[in-house]
Amino acid sequence: ESRGVNLQVECDNDLEGYFDADLLGSVIQNVLVNGCRYTRSQLLLRAEQIDDMLRISVADDGEGFPEEMLRNHEQCIPGEQGSTQLGLFFARMIAERHANAGKTGRIALRNGQPLGGAVFELYVPN
Repeated sequence: ESRGVNLQVECDNDLEGYFDADLLGSVIQNVLVNGCRYTRSQLLLRAEQIDDMLRISVADDGEGFPEEMLRNHEQCIPGEQGSTQLGLFFARMIAERHANAGKTGRIALRNGQPLGGAVFELYVPN
């Protein structure tokens, strides 16, 4: 509210998932804080079932992720670039620690829909 950001939350009331709430909560909190920093005025937090994965995403209406970050976020090692990218590093590690039925969690970054800016996606197997 202090930054004038409108947060919209979309989640089916019947949605269920099995995950470490503290770890995933810390990732989502970090993404929301960064989203508030880079958005113009809107954030969308969405949770949904995609096949056998739970997807939690945060989207903004800002400028989007830099192209280099989109290309290299999976290989980032903290301290290699101008930003420490520790948040992405830990998000990736936390996602990968969630495994079920041969599937492993992951993160994805992209730009575009639904709000036109950056979109962070966290997938954990259900």
